[in-house]
Amino acid sequence: MYSWTGDKALRELEEANISKQCFPILLECATKVSHLFGICIILLFLCLCAIYLLDNLFKAIKVATDLETDAPHISAMSVITLEGLGLWFLCLTWL
Repeated sequence: MYSWTGDKALRELEEANISKQCFPILLECATKVSHLFGICIILLFLCLCAIYLLDNLFKAIKVATDLETDAPHISAMSVITLEGLGLWFLCLTWL
């Protein structure tokens, strides 16, 4: 098993021209990358939620406007409102 600690680690870093003075900068970069990665994961989750909601919204509109079924139907104004909400959610996913 390979262990990368202590003097061995410092020696290998120095061989790669990375000195102890670089550590604070490297730590700051790693912290920023970590935060950005977290933000990306959150945005991806929100986009997936929006896609799920839009899919269900459009399915509901299709069912509610299908005149070939005996199910209750919604008015044209309601359809326009629902479609507007769908487009609004779709725009939010692209922000």
